[in-house]
Amino acid sequence: MHLTQKSAKLLSIMVINWYGNGCFKVTSGGVTILTDPENNRFKGDVVLKTSQSIPLEERYPEVIVGPGEYEIKGVEIYGHPAPTDEKSLNTVYLVKVEDMRLCFFGNPKAIPDGDTLEKLGEVDILFLAPSQAAAVKQLDPKIVVPAFFKTVKEVAKEFDQKIEEQEHLTIKQKELPTATKIIALKNA
Repeated sequence: MHLTQKSAKLLSIMVINWYGNGCFKVTSGGVTILTDPENNRFKGDVVLKTSQSIPLEERYPEVIVGPGEYEIKGVEIYGHPAPTDEKSLNTVYLVKVEDMRLCFFGNPKAIPDGDTLEKLGEVDILFLAPSQAAAVKQLDPKIVVPAFFKTVKEVAKEFDQKIEEQEHLTIKQKELPTATKIIALKNA
C-alpha cells in the first residue's frame, strides 16, 4: 500500500509533554516544538518564547520571540501581542502543525484582549494557566492543557469540573473531542 503525503499526515500522532510552568514539548510529523524552556535540557526545531525580558537576549533562527508570522519546517506560527509591561515582551502564539491548531498563552498574569482572541480563530488545543480559564468560553477549544499550576485540585477548582490527569497527551486530529475536555499533564 502506498501512502500519499496528505494521507500520511492524517496518520501522524502528536505527543505532548509538560515540563513545568509554561514548558511544553510537542512532537508531531518529525518536528519538535518547545515552548518556554527553562534551560537547555531539550532541543527543538522550533522554540517559542511567550515572555522575554527587555532588552531581548541574543536569538537563534529556531527561537521565536515576539509578534509576527513565521514558518519553520512546515510549521506555521502566528505571534500576537499579549498584555505586557515595560520590562518584558509577551506574545500569544497560534501554531498550525499536522492539521491542528495549537494556542499557547504563556504569561499567566493576564488574558489576551478580545481582538487578539478573535484573531486566533478556531483552536484545537489551548495551553493556558488556570487563572486564564475565562478565555476558554471565548475560544471553545477541543482540548485545554493547563500550564503554570501546582496541583490538579487547583486546576479543577479554577475550571469548575473534574480534570483528567495523564503522563502525556498522545492524539491524532481525527481523535479531537467534540466538547471541550481539560487534560492536566503530569510534570515529566
